[in-house]
Amino acid sequence: MIFTLESLYALHMLNYNGYSEDLFLLPLPELTDEEKPVQLKQILEKGFSDLQSMGLIDENSEPTTACMAKAVYLQKYQEAYSHCEVDDKYFCAQLVDSNRWYHIVIEKVDKNAYRLDRIHSFQFLGTVIKEHLFLSEKIPERDPNPAAAEWRTYSEERLIIYYRKAPALRITSYSGQNKSRDYLYLNAPSAIYQYDVLEQRIRSISTDELKKEIINQLKVRIQPCQKLVFP
Repeated sequence: MIFTLESLYALHMLNYNGYSEDLFLLPLPELTDEEKPVQLKQILEKGFSDLQSMGLIDENSEPTTACMAKAVYLQKYQEAYSHCEVDDKYFCAQLVDSNRWYHIVIEKVDKNAYRLDRIHSFQFLGTVIKEHLFLSEKIPERDPNPAAAEWRTYSEERLIIYYRKAPALRITSYSGQNKSRDYLYLNAPSAIYQYDVLEQRIRSISTDELKKEIINQLKVRIQPCQKLVFP
């Protein structure tokens, strides 16, 4: 099921009985206070029409059961404490269920085209690995470059010059909607590197360290919980 940004905002409105704030990581274009109400009216009208076309609004102009289920996903996404953004493609609210297993993921699949799903954190890890060949188990294990194993200052300009062609994965982490970590993982010919975008520093890491860092940032639940909690 593919949503437009407008239809996501229409769903967002259903959760709060009217518009409350921009969707986290998917804001509307910046406008003046005078222009905002007109923009919002146009977006919600188009969004409601898009939901109707998707069969999520019935003939009585009421949301269907499927529509409300997706609206709950979006509410959990918006109200989550921990989020991450992967490669400007995946916008993820992390561990949103009682057992802390599941993520709500909004995937950008094309221009103004998004998927909204609830998936297990381990499944989301698999999706990220599948899209980045250098994370595959088929790739040989690599040790850190001894000459670059410690953090050192490294400008973004220099990074672009030397590593712009290296396969990369970027994960940005948020706590309480504040950016907490922003790492770029690079598979360069000389070694695997972790680049800290916020601090503009770099270090070389091993394949094992790479896996641990990614699992940590994606908040992958790989240990069974002691006691299941049913909502």
